[in-house]
This record gives sequence, C-alpha cells and structure tokens, in this order.
Amino acid sequence: MVLMLVAASAVLGHFITVTDIPSNVATWVGTLPLNRHVIMSIIFLIYLFGGSVIDDLAFMILATPIFFPAILSLGYDPIWAVLWCQ
Repeated sequence: MVLMLVAASAVLGHFITVTDIPSNVATWVGTLPLNRHVIMSIIFLIYLFGGSVIDDLAFMILATPIFFPAILSLGYDPIWAVLWCQ
C-alpha cells in the first residue's frame, strides 16, 4: 500500500511539474501581502496536516515540487528549506 502511495505521488508530482504549477504557486506566494514567516508557518501547517493524513514519504514526494520553489521565492536558503520540511 505504501509503495502504491509513493508511486501515485511520483506520477502526480511529475504531472504537477509538467503543468508548471510550482512556478505559478511561487509567483502567487511571492505576491501575497503577508510576512514571509507567516507564509512559512502556513506551509509548515500544511505539511503537518498532510503528513497526518497521508503517508509521510508520499506526502513529501507530492508537496516538495510545489512548495520548494515558493520557499525559494520568499528568499530562504535552500539548505534550510530542505531541513525544515523534513
């Protein structure tokens, strides 16, 4: 079952990348009138909720292509972003 979740999230992650959703989300997040720390806290809550509902590895494979460019557009260092999302 876990392998099916990982495989399905990998396919969905590829679809999300092909449809250019990460750059659109990064542009949208960059234009929000919120502090970057508030946006990062919201991303943490999404990871917390998603990891509670779906298998952790499958959710990380699914959510990282979406949130990683958004975190970079907020001006965070990629090394810290990767460490925070684990």
